[in-house]
Amino acid sequence: MSGRPHEIRDPVRFLAALALFFVVLAVLAGPRAAGAPGLGASPAVPGGSVAIVADATAAGRTDPVRFNAWLNLTGSGSLQVAWVNLSFESDLIPDTSNATGPSQCSRTGALSWECTGLRSGSIRWTIDAAVGPNAAVGAANATISATTFSGGTYTTPPGGVAAVDVRGSVLRFEVDPLLAAIRAGEKVNVRVEVFNERDASDSAWNVSVTIVPDARLVIDEGTNLTLFVPELTSGSAQGLEFEVLLPTNSSAGESLLIRLVFAYEDYDRRPVPSITLDAAIVVLPTAIVPPEGLLAALAALVLPVLGAIIVLLFLGQRRLRIDEVFLMHRSGLLIHHQSRGPALKKDDDLVASMLVAIQEFVRDSFRSEATLDEFAFGGRHAAIVRGKHVVLAAILSRGDVRYLLPQLQAAVQEIEDAHGPALANWDGRISKLDRAAPAVRTLLGGGYRGRAWTDWARRARTRIPRFR
Repeated sequence: MSGRPHEIRDPVRFLAALALFFVVLAVLAGPRAAGAPGLGASPAVPGGSVAIVADATAAGRTDPVRFNAWLNLTGSGSLQVAWVNLSFESDLIPDTSNATGPSQCSRTGALSWECTGLRSGSIRWTIDAAVGPNAAVGAANATISATTFSGGTYTTPPGGVAAVDVRGSVLRFEVDPLLAAIRAGEKVNVRVEVFNERDASDSAWNVSVTIVPDARLVIDEGTNLTLFVPELTSGSAQGLEFEVLLPTNSSAGESLLIRLVFAYEDYDRRPVPSITLDAAIVVLPTAIVPPEGLLAALAALVLPVLGAIIVLLFLGQRRLRIDEVFLMHRSGLLIHHQSRGPALKKDDDLVASMLVAIQEFVRDSFRSEATLDEFAFGGRHAAIVRGKHVVLAAILSRGDVRYLLPQLQAAVQEIEDAHGPALANWDGRISKLDRAAPAVRTLLGGGYRGRAWTDWARRARTRIPRFR
């Protein structure tokens, strides 16, 4: 009997220990069911949304507008990372340098931030902006977007938009001349115009233009320097015209300003901030010789020189005597040879030696950038002109080769105009170049002298200054 109580007590102790184990296990499991982190549990991820509002739903051009943007987080725990981006349409100009954001966020761009360790609540950004001076009438939007990451999950809540109704008729101002240059003692006509370029029925109201000229400018007494238009309808324009005189004691290079101040109300009678435009008049140096005297002096100086040039060109052209012409492809192959007299035609050795000499000279001087090459040959002078595809050489027994240059250029131009594609890929067949021989014969007979006169006149025209 004495051993049985001991046998009963051992199972009781075992059951008590087992019950205590389950109680501890239940305590540990309880917080996890309530959402608090426990052994092996992941923290809860807060949910998020974004919003943005403007402190004015309607604004005129250049008006300031302040925007407040939020990233709203709900729930427990914290976000590992959040990326927030703000954007503005072109008619809204944000002050990015003074934009403010929460301390947990660092900038990654002008209007972009990266935030870490954010907990539930509202995180705010503030950005000052202004409506652009040329903003189009209508809605201009600012937006916020965000992406969050936590617990291995990326989330992108719907973006937020704030709209600002831009109000204002579109007016354009012109000053003619915007920049003028005249001499002291001369007058200039100034015209100021204002345009309402709206193609809808949006009038501008109480349009006023005030002209404030430089005190040194002389304007006739009684000249109207103000323009007032009660209503400037869409698609219409109004102008104001007046004359100003530069004082005779104005200094060359001096800039005299005409200031114009514009103000108006837009289509719903909202005042638009005034616009200032400066038109500059630059003083030119005083002419040493009156224009009429200057032209007469130029004529007296230029006409004799021009006449002498014409005489020299005429005599130089007439004294030329071309004995031989060689037309070669750029590869060095002879395309056509023409002689003035029959004697040289029969002397094949002399013709061959001339051709070889010309080919060697062309090869040695091909890198030259000169328009005309010349060299002496057997008491004669040779002139060579290179085109894009051909080389034309003429041998003179009389005259200056410089007067031959325009004729050679004219012949080369005619040949290449007629046979450019064939010459670019020439296979050696003369039959493809039917205009080559006639052009060489024309050159030999002086038929390009008229072209030389035309080319000389054209080049002279480009070098003579134009006077107004």
